[in-house]
Amino acid sequence: MKRLENSLFPGGPSEKDVVEFYGDEGTGKTQMLLHIISQCILPSKWKGLDLGGLGVGVVLVDTDYHFSMIRLVSMMEHTLQRAVSLGAKNYGTSQDGETKEPFKAPSEEDIELFITQCLGKLEIVKCNSSSQLSITLYSLESLFGNRLDLCLLLIDSISAFYWIDRNNGGDSYSAQESNQRKVTEAITQLRDLYKIITIVTKPAIFQKRPKETNQEKNDFDSPGHHSGASSDKSSEHCEYLCKPWQRLVTHRLLFSRQEVTTKSSTGGVKQRLLYTVKGGKLSEAMAGINVNFYISDVGVLFIKS
Repeated sequence: MKRLENSLFPGGPSEKDVVEFYGDEGTGKTQMLLHIISQCILPSKWKGLDLGGLGVGVVLVDTDYHFSMIRLVSMMEHTLQRAVSLGAKNYGTSQDGETKEPFKAPSEEDIELFITQCLGKLEIVKCNSSSQLSITLYSLESLFGNRLDLCLLLIDSISAFYWIDRNNGGDSYSAQESNQRKVTEAITQLRDLYKIITIVTKPAIFQKRPKETNQEKNDFDSPGHHSGASSDKSSEHCEYLCKPWQRLVTHRLLFSRQEVTTKSSTGGVKQRLLYTVKGGKLSEAMAGINVNFYISDVGVLFIKS
C-alpha cells in the first residue's frame, strides 16, 4: 500500500491508519474513493503494460448510495487505454538497435474479461441504517479473515445516518451517539485484528462559528455537543461525531472546490470546477498536502504544480 496515490499519501499510508475525507457535498470525495478503488484493484502490470495498480482487495461500504459501477469501469478503461497508448508509443527499437515485433494491443474481449477479473477484488456492501452499518462491520470479520488480499476498508459516508440517530436519541446525547460508538468499535476491532487501512468520507454539515468565547469553548468540549469547533482546530473543519471516533481518526484531508476560468482548445475561455485537497492539522504527516484536481469523464485528473 506504500504506492497508494502519493499525491494524497506521501510515502503511502501506514497499517491501521484511519483517514477522513472531509468536505461539503460535491467536493469530489466519492470520486476520489473511486479513483483509489481503481488503483487498488488493478495490478501493477498486465500483458507488458504498466498500469501502476496495487492488485489488492477492497471492501466498500456504501451508505449514501453514490457508488457507480459504470463510473468505476470507465476509470479503469481509461487507465488501460492510456497504458496501451503509452505502450504503442514506446514500442520501437530496443537499446541495442534491434527491431522488436509489432506492438499488439489487447482486444476488447481481453480488456472486458480483465476488468471483470479485477472487479472480483472489490466487495460492495450497502447499508440503509446505522444499526445495519454496525452489524455489517462486525460481520466483515469473517470476510477479512478469509480474504488475505483485502487491505482497504472504504465507507461512503461514515455519517450518513447522523440526523436519524440524533432524532431517534431524543434529548439523550448518549442515546444519540449509541450507534456511532458501535460503528467506531467495529472499525477499531477490524483495524486491530487485520491491520487494515480505513478511509471514510464525512460531509460537512456544520459551520464553525467565527468567534468563540471561553465559555463556548468549554461547552464545545462537553460530551455529546455537536455544533462545536473542530478537534484539530482547523478553520475548515467542524467536528460533530462522537469522541471515540475523533480519537480513532489518524489523518484528515479537507476537500473543497471553486469555479475557475480556463482556456479552451479553440482559444476561448470556459468555466470549470477546480477541486482542492488540503491536509488537516490532525497529523503532521499530511499537514503540508495541497493538491488540485479536475473531475472529467475519464476520472480524477491531478494538476501538476
